[in-house]
Amino acid sequence: MLLIGMFRHPCGGGDQSARAAPVLALIILLCASCGSKTEVQVRLADARPAPPLPAALRGMNDAVLTRALAAGPGRISPSERSCVNALTNSVPAANVRMVERVDVRGTSLTFRVPGTARVFGCLSNRGPRHRGVTWCGHVVGEIRHGLLLDPRLDIACRDRHGHPWGSVWIDPDPRARWIVAREQGLAQVYPVVGPLPIRITTSAVDVRSASATFIVEQYDGTGGRVAFSIVRAAVAG
Repeated sequence: MLLIGMFRHPCGGGDQSARAAPVLALIILLCASCGSKTEVQVRLADARPAPPLPAALRGMNDAVLTRALAAGPGRISPSERSCVNALTNSVPAANVRMVERVDVRGTSLTFRVPGTARVFGCLSNRGPRHRGVTWCGHVVGEIRHGLLLDPRLDIACRDRHGHPWGSVWIDPDPRARWIVAREQGLAQVYPVVGPLPIRITTSAVDVRSASATFIVEQYDGTGGRVAFSIVRAAVAG
């Protein structure tokens, strides 16, 4: 089940249709961020410092640039190969192309198998090259007419304090160069890499209802916002 609400951003932007009621507290949070120019200095889940923000986004409040790496045949690590094998069984890992992403909470791997209408992914709360890395989440989505039918929420992973975090796939706008996932005191910036959907994370998880809320902004190469949405996703089942 998926509910998607799209609203006018309080700092500006175009109106879009709404299918879910706006969350007032989230809108207030976005308003509070409009005038602030703070850059957060943090380490990502692989213990490496976050890369510098792109020049077009350096005025963004509480922003952290995540890391993305496209891997092709011959460049897949043993941990990535184990993800492919767990989800596809008979598909050789050398036949897939994937994008590895590392943010403040963990690692995601997203890949497609040539000739299929599905997208696959694995999640870990550790860095991708960490010895003994294990996958705490596995997701499979269906693509129709080039778009995901469902963002495939996963809330199985937990941080080092035992708190759950949620993740979904977002289809990037054709104009977008960066996807930004906002929450209290943090804006994670995900570079658009290739045609695959982008896996983003949040701490705004409601375990009781098996759902999570994502505030999503999309920016073009000049730093102009081209899309905004509030996505409340529920675990399929």
